[in-house]
Amino acid sequence: TSSDIFDIETTAKYYAISDLMNAYHGVAWHNQRFYYNPVIRKLEPIGFDGFMTTEYDMNKRTCMGCAMTYEGKRAYGDYFKNLFRDSLFIRKYIERLEFYSRPDEVNKLLETFDSEIAVREKMIQKEKADYQFNRKSITKKGRQIQSMIRPFDKTSLRAYRGNENDDIQLTNYHILPLEVIGSGNIENPEKVSSNAQRKMVWSNHALLKPEFCNIKIPREHQYIYFQLPGLDAIYSSKIKNWSVPSSEVSMKFAKKLSIPLDNSAYEIRNNEIRFKPGIYSCTERIVIPNGYRVVFEPGAQIDLKNKSYFFSQSSVQAYGTEKFPVKITSTDQTGRGFHVVQSKGESQLSHMYFDGLNTINEGNWIYTGAVSFYESDVKLTHCEFSNNLCEDGLNLIRSQFEIDHIKIRNTFADGFDADFCTGVVRNSHSFQTGNDAFDFSGSRVEIINCVFNDIGDKAVSVGEQSTVWIEGSVVDKADIGVASKDLSVAIVKSIELKNCDKGFSAYQKKPEYGPATITVQSFKEINTKYLEVKDAKSKINFPEK
Repeated sequence: TSSDIFDIETTAKYYAISDLMNAYHGVAWHNQRFYYNPVIRKLEPIGFDGFMTTEYDMNKRTCMGCAMTYEGKRAYGDYFKNLFRDSLFIRKYIERLEFYSRPDEVNKLLETFDSEIAVREKMIQKEKADYQFNRKSITKKGRQIQSMIRPFDKTSLRAYRGNENDDIQLTNYHILPLEVIGSGNIENPEKVSSNAQRKMVWSNHALLKPEFCNIKIPREHQYIYFQLPGLDAIYSSKIKNWSVPSSEVSMKFAKKLSIPLDNSAYEIRNNEIRFKPGIYSCTERIVIPNGYRVVFEPGAQIDLKNKSYFFSQSSVQAYGTEKFPVKITSTDQTGRGFHVVQSKGESQLSHMYFDGLNTINEGNWIYTGAVSFYESDVKLTHCEFSNNLCEDGLNLIRSQFEIDHIKIRNTFADGFDADFCTGVVRNSHSFQTGNDAFDFSGSRVEIINCVFNDIGDKAVSVGEQSTVWIEGSVVDKADIGVASKDLSVAIVKSIELKNCDKGFSAYQKKPEYGPATITVQSFKEINTKYLEVKDAKSKINFPEK
């Protein structure tokens, strides 16, 4: 284990202080330095080249321990993954992180080293005269860590029980690992038995599929008790009496190819399914499992009737043209949509039109989008989404996307909804939406040169710890032009607001989150009733005049 190799105490201190100081340059793999202590026969970290940097800001992480176990794509991923999954280390790291970020400890640190900081500050100023050591950034980072480090009752740890035995399934929505310490029937126990079963539940990444783990809890117990490793406070979460929300498609039908169309509508060759030009009526669901490549040729049109829908676990390629677009419609308005779920390859749709669709609603299996991509990357170019009869015209979940020149119009509620996604939307137009035009949760998105007309609620809604950049866009008639809520950040590089009731709005909506921020670099407004509306803790920053 990592604790057999490293001196856990000094290693935990080093990374906690690196978090506080934003000194992440020194923890990059090629800058790591260690001293082998021959007495204890373990490695101790040596601070080296640890200047302040925003290297980790690309993932908007509060500290190094945030979802570190998902960092396997980094060159030094295995090292950090093993270290931060060592129970002894994570306890000591969280203990030190909480301690060093306390306001009095931050002030003490700065006061203790003030004279040494000043000496080095003058040395640097000999080469860079305008250099100033940023003490405020350290104080700010300490406050940020303090505000984010502690979990919440009920929401940070989710527990599910969907069978007759003592097994429950757990998943962690907090930024740091959580440790189960027991169970019972009291929501807020003052004391938990020391011999209670313990289990570490590792944190999830906000943009990736959550991990679940199992633990045995007596059937009659209604609450699970947990702690942040290294700290004393006890939290509780009620065990839900149903199974975990499965990200895997559990329906048996999804494993078998089914295309209930005339043979002239398509052909299959070498695991490639090609839908041919023509108008084809469909009264049963189309199902395409994994392992295929789905192609719509220019002019291919499918009319979904009798509650039928298109469901694919393989990527989809639509080669429509301006003259011969690909169309998915429902003339009887019962069609339950077009859905791509957990496809291994990227889908690319060009000149594909979706009109008059509802969504899947079969027992406990309910989608919100007329067109959905779940854990399936996609590029959309010159596509249209019109007249949907369900919550979202286009819904993307845990996917990466590129969108260029799409139109969304006359939607029942939201036009485009992206949950836990990353991507960019360019040169697109949304108009006549019942609620929000663009709605983001847990996502990082760029919006460039987009136009919003006649929006029922918010033109751009940035929520649940999302970060969204907006540039060169126009909002004409909306209740709110740009809204940021629940720890989200909206960066408005340039926007034009016309005929809006409220231009910018920042607020906290959900108790498990916090205040939001909007930073406006450039804007124009015409006939906007209220330029800014915010709650007491949220911020809207305008350019200095």
